[in-house]
Amino acid sequence: MSRGFIEFNKEFIIGEIGAILGAPAFSYVTSLFTSAANIISGAAVAGSLLGGAVSYLTLRWHHKVRARSVSRKDFVIDLIHLTPMSIVFSLIVSYPTLFLLSRYLQSYHSAIFSVVVSQFAAFSSFLVVINIYRHFMVKYTGRVL
Repeated sequence: MSRGFIEFNKEFIIGEIGAILGAPAFSYVTSLFTSAANIISGAAVAGSLLGGAVSYLTLRWHHKVRARSVSRKDFVIDLIHLTPMSIVFSLIVSYPTLFLLSRYLQSYHSAIFSVVVSQFAAFSSFLVVINIYRHFMVKYTGRVL
């Protein structure tokens, strides 16, 4: 495995740790005000999105600074290639998994447990899809993300 592959996945893993912290935190705070499963699950998605984005971007920038390859232009170009597909994959794979599975699991477990288990399942499927995308980017465009 290349260093780039490891750093690419590490960035998403750290992003996911931020998402894992954000999802239950938002759903817990929301559950203090309502017991509606749809609202709690929606708050989990919002917390996941915010926590993941902040963590991912922070580590991505750190890797670029450490590698001394920081160029605003290259950073932005990477984000232009990566962000739209990350959003698409999140919307069609990750967040539906998070919402539907957490909604289902709340019938049997606490809101926090159901969100954490659902977050793990959603991220696992996202990581597979984003790595497939990265592979095709390298293969067909030569762009290494």
